[in-house]
Amino acid sequence: MKLKYNHGYERTCAAYGKFQSLWKTDDPEWLAQRKAAWRHKVEQEGSVPLTKFLGEFYVYGKEPATYIESDTGELSTIHFEFSHRIAYTPFENSEQVKEFWRTTVDYAEGSARQAHSHVRYAVGWLEHLPERDEKVRFLIETLFTPDYFMNTVEIADKEKLTTINPRDFIAGYAQLSSFYRKKINIFHGIIETLRLNTLCYVFNTATSILKLYRLRS
Repeated sequence: MKLKYNHGYERTCAAYGKFQSLWKTDDPEWLAQRKAAWRHKVEQEGSVPLTKFLGEFYVYGKEPATYIESDTGELSTIHFEFSHRIAYTPFENSEQVKEFWRTTVDYAEGSARQAHSHVRYAVGWLEHLPERDEKVRFLIETLFTPDYFMNTVEIADKEKLTTINPRDFIAGYAQLSSFYRKKINIFHGIIETLRLNTLCYVFNTATSILKLYRLRS
C-alpha cells in the first residue's frame, strides 16, 4: 500500500499550517489525553479504513494523503472532509474558530456556503469524544449568528447570497443546539429556530413577489 497526493496537497498544508500549533504534541499529558480519547472513540464505534488517517489528524494534526494505491495500482480516495477538519482541530475557544474560518474559507469561490452547510455534520464525528459539547458550543457561537444569516451582494442586478443558505442555517443551528446539553436551553433553540424559519418564509415570499412584479413590469 502506498499513499498518494494530488496537486493541491501542498497548498492545503500551507493553508492550514498556521493552525498546527493548536496540536500540543510536545506536551506529553496533552498527547496522552488525545490518544486516550481517540482510542475510546474507536472502541465504541469500531474501525474503518479512514479511522487511521482521522486518528493521526486528531492526535498529531497530520494532514491525510489524498489516495491509497493498492499493490495492483488501484487508487482509492481518502475521504477527508471539511467537517472532519472542523471537528478534529483542537480549538480551545470561539476566537480560534473565528480566526480559522476567516483565514481558510474562500468566499469568492462559494466554498464558504458549502463548508458552512456541512458544519453540522461535525456533531457525528465528535460522538464519543470528551470535547464534543464544548466544540459544538464554539461552532454555534461562531458560525450560527446573524453575521452569517442572509447576507447578500448585488451582482449583475441580481441579489446573490454570500453566506449559508437560510434553510441550511436553520437545520444546522437546530441540529447543533439539540446536541449541546450543558448551556444551551433547548426550548430557546426551538424558539430561535422557529423565528429564523419565519424570517426565511418572509424572505422567500417577498423575493417571489418581487420577481413576479419585475416580470409584469
